Amino acid sequence: MSSSSKKALENVDIIGFKVLKDYDVATQQMIKSLQDMLRELINRNSENEEILAQIFILYHDTSSELFTLKKNRMTSYMVNSFSEVLDLMVENKHYEIIGRTAGLLGSIGVKAVIHDVREVIHQSVNLLHKIGISAAKDKFLLETPQGTLNIAEYTIDHLLKIEGETLRYRSKSKESDAIINEIEYARKDIEKYLEKGVDFSDLWR
Repeated sequence: MSSSSKKALENVDIIGFKVLKDYDVATQQMIKSLQDMLRELINRNSENEEILAQIFILYHDTSSELFTLKKNRMTSYMVNSFSEVLDLMVENKHYEIIGRTAGLLGSIGVKAVIHDVREVIHQSVNLLHKIGISAAKDKFLLETPQGTLNIAEYTIDHLLKIEGETLRYRSKSKESDAIINEIEYARKDIEKYLEKGVDFSDLWR
């Protein structure tokens, strides 16, 4: 990663959170900076764990702050930004980033249920569905200190966490049944490709 990107990584949380409460433009720039650094890591096929960990800590912290401030449009923008780099992650088989992205989307999906932000729930489930299908089709496995992680199964775990939170807050949202149906469809679809290994490449076209 370039020195300019490292410098941006050091400063983006300080600069971003100073203005996050009042300026959506600054928040958007912050998210774009994170996306650019993530794209650079993918393109370079970098395994720099420290930088990657910092990027995703910032993503998690930013999403939490956005929900607290009820900046739903910016939360949606953040989740949507991953759709622009998802193909790149898969193409480069960067399993570490794919796994971390699935974890982040799961966390955001759960928070979106708690705060009843339907658009963000839908975006999170849709992207987890895509990650899970691709991971099942190509058998994405990530070696971790705890052992081998099957990313498709890990993705299903996060879908189930969103579903569990939806059931818990069922009375809060009139669209709970639709959300649960959407999650169940995604889960069963991933499981089908886990079992059969069917080519689902059209999903990425």
